[in-house]
Amino acid sequence: MKIRRLTSLLLAALLLVPAAGCSETAESSDPGETAAAQIPEAVDVTVETEPETNYVDTLPVMDFEGRLFQIGADAGYHLSPEELTGETINDAVYKQMTNTEERYDTDIQVIGVNTGLVKASVNAGDDAYQIVTGGTSGFASGYVLSSMVQNLYKFDRIDLTKPWWNQNSVKELTLNGKLYMAFGDFACERGITYTHSFYFNKVLGEEFNLNENIENLYGEKNMYELVRSGKWTIDALESLIAGVYVDVDGDGDVKKDFDDLYGLGQSIPVSGVYRTAFDCLIMARDDEGWPVLDINTDKFNAIVPRIYALCFENPSVLEGEHAEEGILGDTFVAGRLMIYSGFLCDVAKLREMKDEFGVLPFPKYDEGQENYFTTVRGDNYFLGIPVTVAEADRDFVGLVTETIACYGYTDVRPAVYDDTLKGKMTRDEDSVQMLDILVDGIVVEFAFAHANDGSFSYVLWNVLNARLDSFASYYQKKLKVANKYYEKVNNVYKSMED
Repeated sequence: MKIRRLTSLLLAALLLVPAAGCSETAESSDPGETAAAQIPEAVDVTVETEPETNYVDTLPVMDFEGRLFQIGADAGYHLSPEELTGETINDAVYKQMTNTEERYDTDIQVIGVNTGLVKASVNAGDDAYQIVTGGTSGFASGYVLSSMVQNLYKFDRIDLTKPWWNQNSVKELTLNGKLYMAFGDFACERGITYTHSFYFNKVLGEEFNLNENIENLYGEKNMYELVRSGKWTIDALESLIAGVYVDVDGDGDVKKDFDDLYGLGQSIPVSGVYRTAFDCLIMARDDEGWPVLDINTDKFNAIVPRIYALCFENPSVLEGEHAEEGILGDTFVAGRLMIYSGFLCDVAKLREMKDEFGVLPFPKYDEGQENYFTTVRGDNYFLGIPVTVAEADRDFVGLVTETIACYGYTDVRPAVYDDTLKGKMTRDEDSVQMLDILVDGIVVEFAFAHANDGSFSYVLWNVLNARLDSFASYYQKKLKVANKYYEKVNNVYKSMED
């Protein structure tokens, strides 16, 4: 096996990169009646079906004669397991890399780096890394705004319209026909498992007549049908948790108590995701296509008091601080939350649950919103291609990068689904479809990718954390600094060469 992981002395520091916290909808089609069913029994008909397309087979095969392909991986993420272990995701990622090596006769190495090491390499012009990866909340400031990576559209072998590249983020981060960072199935494990999601406890759902309430209020049979019908909204969430509270410990205190039972449990940072879920982005585009601040809208000004009331005034909601996210997960595992808003990576802990549970996307703002959306933690992964990669090497770098991402989509994503659905979640059509809706709805928006202390990147989280039930004063306080910052960001992009 050629893959080797080279551990730098900085790796321990890389593991300390801070997190932001601990989503077009894929449709499932019904085959309907078959053609054979409409033919008289006396007729012997052989139906030939087209073989299923294997995406990787659409990519050209080239021989790179053992050439080194070096990945500079920030934040200490293990992109390349050293061996097969029998663990589902580990083995899928291992094969993702080794299959790419064997297909092109290339030698993939992953090296722990930080922006300082990459900058030194770029300044020296030594072409040490074919691609670099880094956290979604720091990649732009570390690599893009420092002009260390180049426009991905120059690489003909990378097809950014393919499903292994997150299309919401490609759209959000393409400026003036240029894209310097991409998010998708290249690092599929983290890309999926570090996604904000909802769960519901099926046993508590029965106890509190969840399905009956869904049918009475919305004419649907269960939570999955509610999602598919497009009726899973913030109104529906509030309606379904109404009255769900039990003073389990009998202390008579209805304020936040992790020993009691609630309709919904969530943390303040996770509550900040409602803005993205409600398709209320921080930036818009001007007539020339450049990002401009657009958060002070009627919609967002209505969202703030709505989510404030949900978090702090609804007796059926257990709202935790950032540091209490783990406790909230434990409370759900213990069977004291009917609905829980956390992360897909919580599944490892949720396997300890006695009760069966299901996964859901974040609710929509209203039924007029077409799709369900979510976002990811700040320590998820972007990738970029350093400016030291020469034009003559674009076929090599582009094709290997595209193939790794393609294998992530075809092989690693199903493995992540399998691992997620182990235990108290059943691998059925409903669960798989909910995961598809969730993952295909991931948005890494421009403002989130360009997070800065002077920006509005975590605006709803920050407003809730300050216990503000309106946006006006916070907006006025931050506006001048934020406008300066975004103007600076745009000017950097405008100065970049093709």
